[in-house]
Amino acid sequence: MILDAAVELFAKKGIEATSVQQITEKCGISKGAFYLHFKSKEQLTVAILDYFMQNVLLEIDRSVISAQTDDDKLYSYFYQALSNFQQYKSLALIFLREQMADLGELCFQKMMFYEGVTMLTISEMLDSIYGDKIIDSKYDLILFMQGMLKTYMNALLFINQSLDIDLIARSLVEKTNLFAEHSSLHVLNEIHLSNVSPDISNDIILAELEAIRDHIELASLEQQSIEVLIEQFSHAALQPAIVIGMLHNIKDNEKLRWVSFLIKHYLNK
Repeated sequence: MILDAAVELFAKKGIEATSVQQITEKCGISKGAFYLHFKSKEQLTVAILDYFMQNVLLEIDRSVISAQTDDDKLYSYFYQALSNFQQYKSLALIFLREQMADLGELCFQKMMFYEGVTMLTISEMLDSIYGDKIIDSKYDLILFMQGMLKTYMNALLFINQSLDIDLIARSLVEKTNLFAEHSSLHVLNEIHLSNVSPDISNDIILAELEAIRDHIELASLEQQSIEVLIEQFSHAALQPAIVIGMLHNIKDNEKLRWVSFLIKHYLNK
């Protein structure tokens, strides 16, 4: 209820111009009730960003995993990214309208984290599609793909006429393949993008697991699996085979998809 009210008010007034008082009045709750859930408006803004980005990244991941061919993987990535952006474009506009300084340091750090996770997702997908063929050009290709995608996202926001997402996605697949096959000048390497590499650390995953244990009601096998995962990520000598087994036990619970996504990328590092 608080998130829904905040999104509606942020869309109308902007984040900076919306007060906690206005949000609580919209919800019909006291400020005390608000602060039971969120320590500040900045923390609420981060929760909205988490909701938006985690849903988008999880849907992209599910779509790409289910794709059968290399071109289908690329198409799934572009199509899912664009269709999710269109679905949540009111949220995207909220963040685009705000000055970065007004959002706060915590929100900025979250944005950088999700940018890094997105690049990591693309990197793993490109490795599976092209392998050593793009060993010198992969990091240029990552930025090229992100740049093309963001350009069309802006078009979805600001061009009044409707755009065909299927056509855009197929066009981006064609352009990505052309870049991968014919690019001969390479500017970037892993070091250049190290500052946006996501810090998917033991501590981040452990915090997610402990929050699940403390706040989400789970079936017995899922609860036991979360406890085993907490034990694994609490010690330096993590055993991947055990972690993979526990992930299999929780794979069907939608509420656990995000932590499973983080652990999968952690194991792939």
